[in-house]
Amino acid sequence: MPETPEKDEIPEITQIDELETFIGKKNKIWLWTVVNKHISGVIAWVLGDRSSETFTLLCKDSGVRRENV
Repeated sequence: MPETPEKDEIPEITQIDELETFIGKKNKIWLWTVVNKHISGVIAWVLGDRSSETFTLLCKDSGVRRENV
């Protein structure tokens, strides 16, 4: 995947999605993504659990301010 875009390239309108999947039989993992709804492409992504810590990592990587989410 490409590098995270520069802060001034990040669109103001984004969408945060999460997808639950399994590794093996019982190891649950979440794929979190930040996408631009109007232009195709992923702004940032992170793999982890469904915790606020993982969400915070995603926000830092994408430049999304958490108070706006």
